[in-house]
Amino acid sequence: MKQDLNEPSISSFGKFKVFKPITNEVTTSNPLHAWLMLGVLIYAGIKRKSLPAAVILLTVLALGTFGLMSLVFRWQIFGGRFQLTFFNLMMPVMGFIISRDFSPRLLWILSVLLPICAAPWLLSIQSRPLVATSSSSSESILIADRESLYFANGRYLEQPYQEMTRLIRESSCTSVGISLPGGAAEYPLWALLGTPASKYHIEWIVAGTPSEKYIDSQFNTCAVICDSCPDEWETFRGLPIVYEDGPYRLYLSEE
Repeated sequence: MKQDLNEPSISSFGKFKVFKPITNEVTTSNPLHAWLMLGVLIYAGIKRKSLPAAVILLTVLALGTFGLMSLVFRWQIFGGRFQLTFFNLMMPVMGFIISRDFSPRLLWILSVLLPICAAPWLLSIQSRPLVATSSSSSESILIADRESLYFANGRYLEQPYQEMTRLIRESSCTSVGISLPGGAAEYPLWALLGTPASKYHIEWIVAGTPSEKYIDSQFNTCAVICDSCPDEWETFRGLPIVYEDGPYRLYLSEE
């Protein structure tokens, strides 16, 4: 039976697609490394009897991690990050085989060619480029505002996050609760409030999860930043809404 590539049991977070090489840090892949690795693995299979046992063992273990990852995680457009450990484990194997069995000329070619091919990612990654291009989502990190770079991958967050944290800073509140979905951007809120080296005490507000047992019973919040709270929640722990923008709300003490 033919199975849909986007069957929920084997895929999640986006439609299955083989991306062309792009400089988006979220969905970029490792095509050059993968092709080079495939060639080395084929060669290693042919020359396996001449390889040290340690190299064969590391190769098997590395391939095993890839298989295990494929069993544990369903395919997703962000899956490239999960492959990083596998590529790192394979680097010693590739380095040993290429340096032992191939000519010095090939080593020189690879040492020059690979950095050149990596230049777009090294210099012009879309979100935080050293050299900005037409596909960049921000200015060069040499001139871009630091706060602006927090939102390089989510410009829609910039206005509500800055406004909510501004209102908190202008109040007398120092105990801030956050209630966000699991995939929401949390770190810009911490950065905009200057934590952890600041006067603010920030705690997650959770309910109905295993993390609930770790809630600090002494934490009394006077502000809550909420993403996608139910429409009927006019107050949160007795705090009124003072700011709302789409799914984002700030509940803040009026004292």
